[in-house]
Amino acid sequence: MTYEEAVHYIEEIPMHTKKTELSNTRYMLKLLGNPQERMSVIHVAGTNGKGSVCAFLSSICRESGRRTGMFTSPHLLDIRERIQIDGELVTEECFASACEKMCRLAEQMIAEGYQHPAYFEFLFGMAMDIFAEAGIEMAVLETGLGGRLDATNAIEHPQVTVITSVSMDHMEYLGNTIEEIAAQKAGIIKEGVPVVYWADNPAVAAVIEKTAAGKHAEMTALTVKDYQIFKIGNKNIDFCAFCRYYENSIFTIPFSASYQVSNAVLVLETIAALNQSLPENERISMETIRKGLQKTVWPGRLEEVQPGIFVDGAHNEDGIRAFIDAVKAENRCGEKILLFSAVKEKNYEKMEKLLSESLHWKGIILTEIKGGRRLAGDVLKKLFCEYTGTAVELYPDIRTALEEAQKKKGDADILYCIGSLYLVGEIKGLIKEKEAAHD
Repeated sequence: MTYEEAVHYIEEIPMHTKKTELSNTRYMLKLLGNPQERMSVIHVAGTNGKGSVCAFLSSICRESGRRTGMFTSPHLLDIRERIQIDGELVTEECFASACEKMCRLAEQMIAEGYQHPAYFEFLFGMAMDIFAEAGIEMAVLETGLGGRLDATNAIEHPQVTVITSVSMDHMEYLGNTIEEIAAQKAGIIKEGVPVVYWADNPAVAAVIEKTAAGKHAEMTALTVKDYQIFKIGNKNIDFCAFCRYYENSIFTIPFSASYQVSNAVLVLETIAALNQSLPENERISMETIRKGLQKTVWPGRLEEVQPGIFVDGAHNEDGIRAFIDAVKAENRCGEKILLFSAVKEKNYEKMEKLLSESLHWKGIILTEIKGGRRLAGDVLKKLFCEYTGTAVELYPDIRTALEEAQKKKGDADILYCIGSLYLVGEIKGLIKEKEAAHD
């Protein structure tokens, strides 16, 4: 099987098909030789920030000398972004070989009365097999959707579980109240395994704490009171942590978005919890933690892809709020231009209202993402026109929308491209394509 054939096969698996049972995933892992038993696991769930938390954790574990695997979703440009070893994408040959093995395994599962692994489940199986073959010592796993029924929750004995900020998202799958959604996220908590969680919402915290108490899991709750930001620069943020043995310690992260500080503080406490389970001579030092945070790379989060052009993966109400706060905190000179798109399942009306009321835009440009989740541009335009007096333009494809936005942008202006990770991925691809043409 070639790499191209592998990608085509995976993309033909319905991404949003009926979710398989965890028993299906556990049997898949059994057929793979239970690779999860050959590595330590940090398991991360939440609505916003879980990918960034995984990136921070992976970087620190690598810096400690541990061979580290990271499994995340979605990808922006390359499907191999989902399966990384020591911060690098797995090779095309490795990816194709793992896919071919999973294809044979899927046939065996069907023959034995099990279901073909779903899209995410299939990739998870590939990742765990690749990690085991590569001798991974620490695997950082991000849930795909929810937690309780997520394929990654087939891991029964993680070292630590982490729950980032929880908000209203994916209600069609997870529930119609914040408590119902929190219960799904809290489903990753395991018997006797420490849980570190963001506790800014009392209703969410109450659900997590009740679940953790029932599982005899040590709890570490964090809020904005546990850190202070000292300086926000164009490329980094200095902050002080007030939690555990980090009391009054100063750290630097290589991001300008203020929301990344709360993610970093969650990571500090996760490493502290991990250290408690390790012999003293194997614990991760403060210096290693500092270096790991500083070396973290995570694309698509208030990322400057060209001078004055930023992409951000904010794609729900809380994500938009965090984006707005980050833009205000940066206080960059120049007028702001918005390039926006969204998928139809999101609360795009609330997202547009927040963007219109909280920031002043020189211009707003709308477009549509590709595929079945596409939201008609005229729906987006109608709402923006209700919320703002700024000129709103609509272009049917992302390439044209980006070109027009760049024409509108003056040298001192800033273009923000947000609303969907699909939009972010395509814009990064278009800019990369343009830069390659100039080389």
